[in-house]
This record gives sequence, C-alpha cells and structure tokens, in this order.
Amino acid sequence: MNNKTQEQQVLMPEPPISMHPTELTHVKRSDGRVEPITLLNLPNELLEAIFWAGYEQQHQSLWPKEIPFEILVSHISHHCRIVVHNIAHFWTSIDADTDVAWSLDIALGYLKRSKDLLVDVFVRMPLRYRQPQRIIILTLLDILCPHCERWRTLRIQSSSEDCIETFVGGLQDGATRLQALDIRHFGHRDSHTRWYPRIAFRDGLPSLRSLHLVGIDIVYLNIESPPITSLHLHRYPTHALYSLRTNANRSFAFLTHIILSESSVEYWGDSGNGSFYFPSLKALYMRHSPDCIRFLAELVAPQLDTLYLESITEEEMVDIATASIDAGSGTPKFSSIRYLIVSVSGTTYLPEISASVWRLFEDSYPDTTHVSILDDDVGEFLGSLVGQGESTAPWMKLSTLSLPNARKDLIADTVNKRAEIGFPIRNLQVSQAVYDDPSSVFDMAKLAVGVAEDPIASFPAICHTEDWQDPDESDSEESGYDYSSEDLDDDESEDTDESEDDDDSEDGDESDSDVGSESVEMSEDAEVSEDAGESSEAEGSENTDGSEVTETSQDAEEPGDAEASEGDVNESDGGEVSEDVEEQHVSDGSA
Repeated sequence: MNNKTQEQQVLMPEPPISMHPTELTHVKRSDGRVEPITLLNLPNELLEAIFWAGYEQQHQSLWPKEIPFEILVSHISHHCRIVVHNIAHFWTSIDADTDVAWSLDIALGYLKRSKDLLVDVFVRMPLRYRQPQRIIILTLLDILCPHCERWRTLRIQSSSEDCIETFVGGLQDGATRLQALDIRHFGHRDSHTRWYPRIAFRDGLPSLRSLHLVGIDIVYLNIESPPITSLHLHRYPTHALYSLRTNANRSFAFLTHIILSESSVEYWGDSGNGSFYFPSLKALYMRHSPDCIRFLAELVAPQLDTLYLESITEEEMVDIATASIDAGSGTPKFSSIRYLIVSVSGTTYLPEISASVWRLFEDSYPDTTHVSILDDDVGEFLGSLVGQGESTAPWMKLSTLSLPNARKDLIADTVNKRAEIGFPIRNLQVSQAVYDDPSSVFDMAKLAVGVAEDPIASFPAICHTEDWQDPDESDSEESGYDYSSEDLDDDESEDTDESEDDDDSEDGDESDSDVGSESVEMSEDAEVSEDAGESSEAEGSENTDGSEVTETSQDAEEPGDAEASEGDVNESDGGEVSEDVEEQHVSDGSA
C-alpha cells in the first residue's frame, strides 16, 4: 500500500511555479524573508477602495442601526485606523444625540476629520425638556453652527416641542449649501399644536431642494418662497394646509413632488389666501389623508403625471374621482396624468373597491398609460378593465399593467379579453412566482411580461412610510411605560448613557464614569500619534484634535487601563484604537 502511494506521488506532476501556493498566499520582502499576505500588506489605495465599498453599502439607508462602518474598520488594526482616519469622506455623517454625554465630543471630532467636505447632520433630542437639556442643545449649536456653510443635510428629531424651538431658534446663520431640511416632532398627540413663525437662516436657503416635516407647519420656518422641489408632510397640523396656498408672498414654482401622509385638515383658509397652484408639480402621493379631497379639488397642477394613493376607502375613492373633474366643464382636471399607483389597503385591511367605483375613477383619468395596483384582491378592478359589452374599453391608452400581488388566472383572463376587444395590454408586470410559473399562458397574448418592480422604490420622491414613524411611539402607547433616557430608542441602545453603564459594568476597566471612558480616547490618541511617527502627518494632527475634544478628562484613567480595556475589543491591536464612540459601539454591538 505504501509502495502504491509512493508511486502515485512520483507520477504526480509538480505544479507550475506560477500556481505554487506560496505565490498566492505569501510575499517576498526586500530582505529576502517570505511573509504571508495579509490585509496590512495591501496598498493604502486598495484598502481605501475596499473600505469605501463597505461604507457606501451601509449608508444607503438613512440613520443605519448598525455600528458605523468607519468605527468597525478602525478596530481592525493600527494601520487600518490610520488609513480610515485619513479618508475625510468617512466622517461626513454626523449623528448627535443630546441624551448621550460623549455625543457632542464625537460630533466635533467628525467635523474636524471631514475637513472641508459637505456633511449630513442628524440631531436627536429627548422626550422631555429640562434645563440641563437646554444648555446641551446650545452647546451643540456652538459646535455645529460654525460649519453651517458645509451642511448638506440637516435632520432634527424630538418628541419635545421646546427642544425643537430651542434648536431652530439658534439657527440664525446662513446655510447656503443646505440641500435637505428634515424636522420631525414625534410623540405629539395634539394635532392642533400651533407653530408660530420662527426666524431662522437669515441669509436664506438658496440650495434647499427637499423639505420634510413631521407634525410641523411649513410657516414655522418663515420661508416665503422656498426653492424646494420635494415636499414631504407627515401628520401635518389640522389648521396648517392653507399655508400651501400660493399668494403674493409665497410661491412654490419649483415644486415637483408632494407627499401628504396622515394629514387631517380642519382649516383651509379662504379665497383670499390664494390657490393651491404648483406649476411644476409632477407627482402627488396621498396616504391616510381623508380630508385632503378639497386640496385635490382646488389643486392646479398642469404638469401632474403621477398620482399615488394609499389606504383609501371606497367612499374616498368616489370623492377623489369627483374632485378630479372640473366642476364647470365636466372634463377631467388632470388630463396630463399617465401613471396611477394605488394601494387600497396600505398597511391596514380595507375591503375591495367595487368595479363601478373603478369605472368612475377611470373616467377621471382617461389618458392613463401605466397602472399599478398593489393589493391582493384585484378581481373587481380587472373586471372594470374589460367593460360590460361596450364596443370600447376603459383606459383605451393603457399599455402597462403592474399587478405584483395578483393571481395568475385573474390576470390571464383580463389580458386575453383586452386583446380580443382591440385594446391590448403591451407590457405586464407580475410577481416573481407568477413569472416563473411554467404553465404561463401569457405568450398567446403577445405581450412583454416582466417582474414587477417596487413602485414605492421607483417613485421619484421617498415614500417609505416606516421612516416617518417614531420608533418609541407604539411601545409607549401599548405599555404606558415612562421612558427614561435608557429606553428612548430600543433600536439605538448603543447611543444611551444607560447602555454604556451596562457595558462598563461587564468590562470592569471602564466602570468609573463617562469621564473615565472618554480618557480612553485621550490615552490611545497619544499612543497612536507617537507610534505613527512620520508615516502619517495628517493622522497625527487629527489625533491631536481628538485629544482636545476630551482634554477635561485627561487624567481620569491611566493609559494602562485604556490598553487593557481595548484589548478586550481587539486582541491583535486593540490598544491602537482611539475613539470612545468606537469602544462604546463595539461593546454595545457585542452585547
């Protein structure tokens, strides 16, 4: 047996030198030594490309819940930390929470590392307004406002009206490069809250394109004629929709997209307030807004081509169809509409709309070419498309039909009948399951069949309603729990002081206080600056900046303790990781 094995080994050819394993896994140094190829051997340019790909993937969503990618890669090694700290683009997303002690210091560090690049600023403020909070908010304004000319996005979120008033009241400087402004008043239950005009951004917002308000009146910002193209209004105050009327002091000449969500209106103003005139409006999205029928009836939008309706009853459907007919001439008001996207049920169950109501709806938008119905129950709708023995069919120009949740048999019957009466559907979009069904009968109708895309994702304006919800709201309503700062956001527990205390109690080396944990950053920054030497002058200067952030806590903890605690995070090179937020995020993530 041994002889046979030896004979086989002799007969096996030697692999070419180019395929030798050591050629793929090892590198020969200038001194002749052979070392394994590791991440540290890669050129900095290649490391930057790898890190940037991971960073972009995580930051596709607004306020990602995961540990920030730039923090994770900073913990790989001393060398990776130097590389990451020198990539200014990694530090352009600034998340400041006034309930987290070290958050303001970290925001200052991000502002320094991002250099002169445009930044996205996200500000969270607490549920309750207390005097210490006012001081913290004013301190945060002192940190952020000197960089207001670099703001690309500003998002403000709080359940406290006083917190929002204090922060917005401090925005006196200009933000001429600000493109998106997002203010969200969560947790409120009184839709009659009045937001009196507040003077902010005295130099104007000439670059503003997107305005997103939750529970806040647009007149609160005292912007007379904003140059915005996208307007999102969620839970708009009941008295405030009149502020969208165009008059001598206010116009929306550039507005192309409007989203109205959960807006119940009681006060509309009078004719002296002007009309709802949007000369450039392309798309209108209405969700849970039963009282906005009057808005549609008085809307003047000659270029409106997309209408998205979600969570509507049959009665509301009739009202919408009626409001879309000119009362004087009896002709359709919105003859330019080509795209209709309807989700009757939305996130709640509502009964199917009858075929007669669908026909009334179809008469209001006769030139529609693309229709998408997102519901499961589409039998009545499909029945309305073939008429009842008429020589013509509704929506004669209909060419594309998207039914991502409908059954195959219902779809096939309608497609065939439309072809028989001479008004065929040319393009059909169905679910993946229907598309993959081998028994498909769509070929006989000679139409192009594809998988339906998510119409919300393809809608030009952002319509992800889950992004508008307060994460604490449902929990607080169900349990009546009195939220402390520990429980402000279950999904973001890594940002709370209480979670820091929990982690510190486990780590032992970091159980003193917030000040003690901040000193970890000090001692480590000093170590990295010393070790880095001349390899990265910029890195050394940034570490100095980091030291300035936490200079008040320099002596709170010994460097040895810092190295020991960081060793728990990264065994190979833990002592070289500097950020207190990095340590906090990683410990929370592992917990």
